[in-house]
Amino acid sequence: MESIATVLYARLRNVAAISNGMSSEQTAALVGELRNILEGPVAKQNGIVAMVRHDSILAVFSNDEETAPDHARRALHAAVLAVYGLAYLGVGLLLFRRRLERD
Repeated sequence: MESIATVLYARLRNVAAISNGMSSEQTAALVGELRNILEGPVAKQNGIVAMVRHDSILAVFSNDEETAPDHARRALHAAVLAVYGLAYLGVGLLLFRRRLERD
């Protein structure tokens, strides 16, 4: 069975440069704050965080068969919210759409 989903890959830029000169505790706090800023919009838009790294996340947005497909709109909205939340940093976002096969 095939379904369509939108995958959002959000990767932060300049994290290493920003965290230079910070203590390990300050860096850990910064990374935690950045993850919250990235993951919050995904949850708010009913996405699923599939992977988390120190400077990036991979999230999937899909619809069940009974729902009108709005996964792309929700993923894009999550990306916009993340960029707004990270306005004080450089952020790179990649958004793409793939056919996924369900077992």
